[in-house]
Amino acid sequence: MKDTTAHSWFFRALPLVVLLAVADSAPAAKVYKWVDENGNVHFGDRPAGNDAQELEIKTREPAAPAPTPGLPLRPSQVRTSISDVMEEERLRRKDAREKEKQARESRQRNCVLARDKLRSYEESDYLYDIDSEGNRRVLNDAQRKAAEDAARDDVTRFCS
Repeated sequence: MKDTTAHSWFFRALPLVVLLAVADSAPAAKVYKWVDENGNVHFGDRPAGNDAQELEIKTREPAAPAPTPGLPLRPSQVRTSISDVMEEERLRRKDAREKEKQARESRQRNCVLARDKLRSYEESDYLYDIDSEGNRRVLNDAQRKAAEDAARDDVTRFCS
């Protein structure tokens, strides 16, 4: 009687061997990001122009079984990866806008405070400092001019 165990094993393993051989030659999916002349951000699987940059895609646990290493990503996996990158970009821009808004508001508050301080200095008959014992010490003309110049510098810095 003929031994078919080795024979059937060979034919069951053959597709896996062929798949692994093809997998080594298949290119991995890449995602590129670029900005067009209108400032719009684009993502794609092929670079457009010289300013396109290849993005590193962070992977997460997939709902489906993980792809075999070396095999290209399925279109649904590429779409998920691109949408993840787009979402990260959207959040990064939102954070940048929020920081810009906070900086602008802080600058406006500082401008109002600096103008009030300068106006107060210019309208007062005299300026004073508090010494280490808690007593008022009236500033002389040179010290007053220096304090007013510093207040003007603050107005210029925060209100320009």
